[in-house]
Amino acid sequence: MKKIALSVLALEFSAFALSSQSCYTVQLISTKNTPSNYNKLLSHSYDASCKVMKIGSMATVRCGCFDDYQDVKHHLKKLQRSYKHAAIATTYKYRFDREQMVDTTNEYTVATPAAPVVTPVSYKTEPENIDIDTRVLDTHIDGDDQEQIVVTQHKKHKKHKKHKKHKKSYDDEPVIVKKGDEKFFYDRYIKMLKHDKHGKGSLDYRYAFGGQFSYDMAYISEAHEDYFDYGTRRFRLWHDGSFFDKKLFYELEYEFTDGGEYKDIYMGYKDRTPDGDTSYRVKVGNLKVPFSLERYTSSKYNTFMERSLNDAFSISRKLGIEGLLSQKIGSARLNIFGSYFTNSIDERIDDKDNKDGFSARITLAQKFDKKQIAHIGYGYKHQDYNGDEIKIKQEAETNWAEHKYVSTKIKHVDSVDTHNIEAMFQYNKYYLQGEYSLQSVDARKGVYDFYSYYMQGSYFLIGSGKHFKTSTSTMSKLKVTKGGAVEVAARYAYINLNDKDEHGGEQRDVTLGVNWYIDDKLKLSGEYIWANPIDTDDYDGIFQIWQARILFFF
Repeated sequence: MKKIALSVLALEFSAFALSSQSCYTVQLISTKNTPSNYNKLLSHSYDASCKVMKIGSMATVRCGCFDDYQDVKHHLKKLQRSYKHAAIATTYKYRFDREQMVDTTNEYTVATPAAPVVTPVSYKTEPENIDIDTRVLDTHIDGDDQEQIVVTQHKKHKKHKKHKKHKKSYDDEPVIVKKGDEKFFYDRYIKMLKHDKHGKGSLDYRYAFGGQFSYDMAYISEAHEDYFDYGTRRFRLWHDGSFFDKKLFYELEYEFTDGGEYKDIYMGYKDRTPDGDTSYRVKVGNLKVPFSLERYTSSKYNTFMERSLNDAFSISRKLGIEGLLSQKIGSARLNIFGSYFTNSIDERIDDKDNKDGFSARITLAQKFDKKQIAHIGYGYKHQDYNGDEIKIKQEAETNWAEHKYVSTKIKHVDSVDTHNIEAMFQYNKYYLQGEYSLQSVDARKGVYDFYSYYMQGSYFLIGSGKHFKTSTSTMSKLKVTKGGAVEVAARYAYINLNDKDEHGGEQRDVTLGVNWYIDDKLKLSGEYIWANPIDTDDYDGIFQIWQARILFFF
């Protein structure tokens, strides 16, 4: 069974390699393509990465060709020191191969023209998909705030035969345009909870408040009973902030359901090298232990309502320190996570026995295009039990079942070591993800090996597809357009808690689901789960679950 699971995971990466055709670039100037304007563009010096291009009826200066949005944003920030109206656009890579290279100066020492070279104008269309016309005030990567774009209006003077009067021209008059109008009543209020466009004061302080609320309903049919249950699954509020260009940061989060629980309570520091290829991050506090893709990803962004059977071998937040080193290698990104942890804040409040441990996670993501990514990773976790007992229980991928049929308990445990292999592949609207975990329990009676795995995939009937964040190796917030998004998904999961004299049982689940993303803050989910516990103490057979959720987060 282990070989089968590993073979299935390997199939995800047998997909054919795709050549990247487009890239992000920084556009400095855009004007009408006339000989005079084109020659003026050529006569000035720009950054070494820049080229003057002719694209249809437009002449433009574009700098750099990047696969990663984080990299082009970093490049934009440097160029804006001399060209404050520089903007991010997309272009075809071949343009940088064929176009004429302009005169250059040393990197990032850009000569600013004493007077405007040409008057930037807006254009309606061009052969490629341009994200931003000519000028931008600020850009935001993953946040909820809308981008503000400044365009230049050009109205032709109307000539009248009888009257020589001309109407007032509005050339070069900036107009603020919001990318995506407010569609729902709560949008305007949510914006008031954030201040992350421009920092306050000399400390460059930025902050945000947010929350997550999910409400579930479930109907469960077992061999001996049928029942209906419902309630609030999660109700969380959080606050985060940062200083000094977001390098120094913190987060505070609390869960109000089930008696309350401390979630993310940490502070940290992050930065990157001048070339932008290497970045690092350190966090200290109550935080997630880096181990697996599904557990490290926020519950808001996971495909299914609950995590898979594989989650039985993961642990949630702990009190400790985490480090991340991220290295760009061409169009790929290598991330190395490491952590040392002890009991969480809540475990300390409950005075539970301390169980120290450490973890490591190494991931590599190859980005072929914006929505074409292959990702693979390995995680390791060690935890000392000091002679205490370990309990492993897993429910059938729902929070509302009254029984957990797959479970085991082992006494006098010295340590627990867990290995995890993860893989993810995305091709536009198609998406596949899988993980395999092996947990070894070193006890007085011997070493027990338990394992689990899952495979899941989805397709977007409406919408552009998943969003994977290569900088942190997690699934991230969807970019939902005004029309919303609809996703259909399926998952197969298996767990085995039988080894030697321990018979915790086996279970396999098949889950079918539909997600309707009304916007980037509101999601409706519906699922059907076919669960089959095998060789357990309490149940052998099949039970079924129908469940639905409304999720609102901001």
